[in-house]
Amino acid sequence: MIVIKRSCQSCGKPLNVTVGQEMIDGRIVWYESYDCPYCGSRTEVDGKDDTPDEIRNALLAEEGEWGLNISENGPQAIQAIKTLREALGLSLSEAQAAKKKIPGIVATGTRAEMERLRYLLSSSNIQSLVMKVGGYPSS
Repeated sequence: MIVIKRSCQSCGKPLNVTVGQEMIDGRIVWYESYDCPYCGSRTEVDGKDDTPDEIRNALLAEEGEWGLNISENGPQAIQAIKTLREALGLSLSEAQAAKKKIPGIVATGTRAEMERLRYLLSSSNIQSLVMKVGGYPSS
């Protein structure tokens, strides 16, 4: 459970907000929730795709950075970069820089973000691994 500090929207007192992010059906979903112990206010917010920076930064601080490792070559590597370019909105120069990293880690972010990219690549039969940067592949 990842917790960030915020103020209650109702009474303004400081409290702990539980946050998270995961990949479901090829999309990033995120949430935040709290129960205020002072005024009893309850809040739960769910969202898709663009995770707020505050939540994303808390995830990276708590879980570390994850990478997408691609070892494909030839036409598969080119298809992988096309898929990543579309998914991440990469410019042509950014896509070329990512291609030069193959084989290896071509993108980094939260675990859920990298799992989403792996999911997108697998739909084109492109093998990839999600691994903790400086760590081992995830299962």
